[in-house]
Amino acid sequence: MGSEGRYAERLARLRAMMAAERLDGLLCYGNGYRKDFLRYAHPAPTPSPYGFCLLTPEGGELFVEAPWDTQPAAETVQQVHGARTPTAVAQRVAARVRALELGPRLGLAGGEVLEAALYDTLREHLGPVELVPASRAVMELRYVKDVAELAAIRRAAAIADEGWKTFVRACRPGVPQYKITARCEGVVRELGAEDNFMLIASGTTDVYGMTPPSSRRLAPGDNVLTEFTPQVDGYYAQLCRTLTVGPPSAEQRRAFAIFLRAADAALAAARPGATAADLARAQNAVFREEGFGEYCTARYTRVRGHGLGLHFDEEPLLWEDVDFPLRPGMVVIPHPNTYLPLAGYMVFGDTLLITDSGAERLTHTARILFEAGEDG
Repeated sequence: MGSEGRYAERLARLRAMMAAERLDGLLCYGNGYRKDFLRYAHPAPTPSPYGFCLLTPEGGELFVEAPWDTQPAAETVQQVHGARTPTAVAQRVAARVRALELGPRLGLAGGEVLEAALYDTLREHLGPVELVPASRAVMELRYVKDVAELAAIRRAAAIADEGWKTFVRACRPGVPQYKITARCEGVVRELGAEDNFMLIASGTTDVYGMTPPSSRRLAPGDNVLTEFTPQVDGYYAQLCRTLTVGPPSAEQRRAFAIFLRAADAALAAARPGATAADLARAQNAVFREEGFGEYCTARYTRVRGHGLGLHFDEEPLLWEDVDFPLRPGMVVIPHPNTYLPLAGYMVFGDTLLITDSGAERLTHTARILFEAGEDG
């Protein structure tokens, strides 16, 4: 199936949203930090540091920083406009909007990460056209994935499973963290990933969270943990697992058993109509039953999971005060990642697709506490 067939449904949804919101056009922005809204409207990769995609009821155009103006257009664009500076890109966007005489209401998706100088340039050159916040309306479309999106996430999940095998084999006493992540990065790229957001930690009760890789060398008795998050066609899947360097201690085994129970509770709770809060409460209940309720607080736990898609940390966040209902076609990762005094910080989680009757696990790595050197 060509790109036209793969993305026709998405474009139709975007244009229907524009009509419902009375938008005369939709401007999707992305930068080096986040390109998820841009990538939703313009599925092809956009290597330029900055980019705008202007969608109209009839077509679309991409605006990027030179020399990227030579890149081929994607299905969603008819023209590619390049300029030498970010502000010049914004000026061209504004000039094109005026030339098209679209109407007074231009939606802006991704405006939350739009630099002030670019916003001011747009505002200065758009004339009477109003910039209408549209991130929320586009995000409503992004929550439920279409066939093309799910295909990309499934491929990313398969790469995460394969990457974990490399991670386990690479973990040996004396090996620095950066060498482990370098080996994994090479493997996921060979398997077709565009990117891989990866955090790592090693140690025991001294570890309170994950960070980018350091020169710290693995030692016998360590927990080694990672978030493995490959990206395919713009879409992320995530796998969270922990292993031990050498046979696990009684404390490590007990801690892992709690994490596994919490993850199983979230998996059982994941179904249409359940809320993000329900999944968080299901996990926290396990820790509270074990006497570790203190470690469900923000002091030790950032979040009990989140959505996945064009960003590796999408809404909804799984927290006890987030009453967001899950819908068929949503992709989330519940993960009871936290610190426990038993053995330090541990992580555990799988990418889930919410189905009509429950949830499908998209990552298939064994749900066990691994030991370094095993075959994942």
